Amino acid sequence: MCGDSGRQAIIAPGKYDYLFGGADPSNKKNFERSKQNETLFGKIGIYDTPVSRAMLRDHFNEVVQNDDNILRLKENEYGVTQVRESLFMGPGGIIKLKSAWLVANEGLMLTTVIPKGKQ
Repeated sequence: MCGDSGRQAIIAPGKYDYLFGGADPSNKKNFERSKQNETLFGKIGIYDTPVSRAMLRDHFNEVVQNDDNILRLKENEYGVTQVRESLFMGPGGIIKLKSAWLVANEGLMLTTVIPKGKQ
């Protein structure tokens, strides 16, 4: 697969909350990671606004269109997951994103995003 312009990125609204520091504080590990994500995105001028969410949505839609960014495939009882790498540009810089996508009939479902420090 070298590109499927009809492929859809499926992103649950809660994923954006997680990226912008809004994870449930009852899960300490997820909450701390969520706050780290919020800090990293803030360093490149991306905050929890409708515009920033739209920028991320557009970025993720681009990420799933080309298979050149797949680092590895993982298969388990839930199906096949693609781990992808991309660079996300905000108004104040660039960060690297590693994202995991579950292959579904409807498209690719975002399961995890790990931002790596400001580049």
